Amino acid sequence: MPNRDVEKLARKGIALCIESGIGDLRTRAEMANLSIENMKAKAKKQGWSKAMLAARVIEQMQTLKTELRGVIESSIQTSAQVGYLAATAEDPQAWYTWQSTSDNICPDCVDLHGTRHTMEEWIVIGLPGNGQTVCRSYCKCMLLPDEQVMSAPVRIVREPGPRGGKGRVVAVELQEKPDG
Repeated sequence: MPNRDVEKLARKGIALCIESGIGDLRTRAEMANLSIENMKAKAKKQGWSKAMLAARVIEQMQTLKTELRGVIESSIQTSAQVGYLAATAEDPQAWYTWQSTSDNICPDCVDLHGTRHTMEEWIVIGLPGNGQTVCRSYCKCMLLPDEQVMSAPVRIVREPGPRGGKGRVVAVELQEKPDG
C-alpha cells in the first residue's frame, strides 16, 4: 500500500499530465481553426468550389482527429505509468530507471535507456509516452526499479501481419546502443 507522500505525488503527476493534455488539445484545436480560416480565405480568393473547400476542411479535421488521439493516448499512458509507480513505490525518493522497449526504438529512448531518477523527478522531467520523445505517445518504454532493468534497450521483433500491419512477436532481443 503506497504511503501518503507517494499518493500525493501520484495525484500531482496525473494532474500535470491532464493539464498538459488539455493545453495540447486547446493549442491543436486553435491551430486547426486558424488553418480552416486561412483555407476559407484562400478558397474565396482562388474561386474554389464548395466541394473542394469541404474536402480540404475534412482533411484538416482528420489531421486534428489523429493529433487529438495522440494527445489522449499520451495522457492515458502517462497517467497509467504514474498509477503504476504509485502502486509499487513505498518511497517517493525511490530510484527508477528508463527501460527502452519497442519494435522500433527512437533515438531519444535509446539515449534515455539506463537513466536514473526518483519517481518525483521523473514526474517533473517527463514519463515514457508523454510526448517529449521522438516517438511521442507511441513510446513503449517503462520506468522500472533498478533490479528489473536490462543492460540494453529491448527490441521486440515481429513478423509481418495481415495487410502490412504488425504480426505476432517472434523474438525479444537486446539492442546495443550505438556509439556516439
